[in-house]
Formats: sequence, C-alpha cells, structure tokens
Amino acid sequence: MSRIAKLDSQVEDLKSLLPTCCTVEEIVTELDTMRAGYVNLSDVRRFMFGFGVTVKYASFTTMVNEIHMRRKIFTQHSLKGSFMLPDSLDFRDMAVLTLSLTSEACQASMDANSDNEAKSVLYLLRSSEPCPGCGCRVQRSADAAGCPSVTCPVCRTPFKCYHVQGDRPEPCYPLTSTAKTNLYRLLGGALEAADELERERRELAAFLTHEICGLCDVFTALACGRDSLGFSQLDLRRAFAAQGLPAPTGGWWVMWRRFAAPNSSSVSFLDFKGQLQPFL
Repeated sequence: MSRIAKLDSQVEDLKSLLPTCCTVEEIVTELDTMRAGYVNLSDVRRFMFGFGVTVKYASFTTMVNEIHMRRKIFTQHSLKGSFMLPDSLDFRDMAVLTLSLTSEACQASMDANSDNEAKSVLYLLRSSEPCPGCGCRVQRSADAAGCPSVTCPVCRTPFKCYHVQGDRPEPCYPLTSTAKTNLYRLLGGALEAADELERERRELAAFLTHEICGLCDVFTALACGRDSLGFSQLDLRRAFAAQGLPAPTGGWWVMWRRFAAPNSSSVSFLDFKGQLQPFL
C-alpha cells in the first residue's frame, strides 16, 4: 500500500508540470486525431513515437485498468449506466489522468454521468466564480461586461465576478511544445507506474499464496477483526506504526483516496481487494 501511494504521488508530481492554461479538451484533441471521442493505443503510440518511445500494449491496458479502477471507486462501484471501452480512455478517463486528484475539477469529472456532462462541468469551473455565500457558480453576461458587481440569484449575496460569458464557443488551442513535452513525461510516468504497480500486485499475490493466507486475512488484521465495518484511516496509521513504516509518500490523503469510496470513513473489503489484486 505504501508503494502504491509513492507511485501515485510521482504521477501527481508529473501532472503539476502541465501548464495551468492547458485544458483536458486540448489534450484530448491533441491525442484523438481521428476524432473518435476517445483515446486508444494507436493515439498514444503515435504521440509517444514522436519522442522516440514505443508503447507496449500490456502497459497501455494496465494504465487504462488503473484509471478505470479509480473511477469505479469514486462512483461507488457503478458507472451510472455508461459503458467504458476496456482498451481506451474516454474524456473522463483523460481528466483523471491529467488533472490533480485533489482538484475540484478532477473529482467533478469522475462524478459526472457522461463525457458531455464532464465537459460542461469543467467549462463552468473555468468560466464562472462560486458565490461566497452558497457556492452557486456565477458568470456575467456580455451585456454586463463593464461592471464586475453581481448578486447571487440564489442567496442574493453581492460579490465581484470577473468571468464574462462570450458570444463565441470557448476556443481550443493546439498544445505548445512545452505542453507536449510535459504531456509526454506524464504519459511515460503513468505507463511506468502502472507496470510497476502490476508487478507489485503479482508479487503480493505470489507471497500470500506461499504463506497460505490471503487478502482477507490481511484485511481482517487491518480492520482489527471488524470485517463488516472495514478499516478506518486511524486503523491504517496504527498498522503502519506497528510495522515501523514511515508515512506514505505524498501523504495519507493520496493513499486513502485510492482505497476508500467517496465520502466514506472506512475501506470495504471489495475496495481493498480490487486495488491489490492483479488485473491479469
């Protein structure tokens, strides 16, 4: 689990290198040259080949599985009626891959029911401001471009809003050379991390088989025998301390978000097992 947190933290650091003005829409447009609505192995291979790197099929599918696993955790094991292609990345997958997991945009994208809803949410987050009173997103019309003072239509709180709704669709610019280079680093790091995590899972599965125990026994120990309740973050901290292990790289939040369902104070066995079993 500590190793998973370390690799997740490394990928998060690579995400921070992307320019703040670089949007998920622009990244998808760069990769999805056929405008199929998703990014597949051929798209990633074409992009990475421009930097002299050949992407293996196994590495790509493992990375896709990692992202899909995260999305299932955040949507309570339900894809809300959507269908995820096993060997491709849709818009929401790309949001998880490129946006910081701590950002409001990433979590909103994972909670969206469709790619179109995710695009709308990301647009609102970029082009509106939250009301300081109730949090309702607000943007000014073009007719009120000269005055930043607005009143929230929900709670009537007055505040300053500097986002103006334009008459034209939001532009989607080609990626700069710097953005392409940092996207290459992110994709390379995510592929390597996925491969390393899968190797760690296989080694764990082999070790547990050799020791004639399983993930259920490990989970029971972490949960202090409270299997039905799962284990809390406090239980996890105690387990690390008992083993003399330092706090995970990137902090407890990164690791906790990997295993725990959203708004949950404990990790269930299904969440625990899903993250530590080999995909293949």
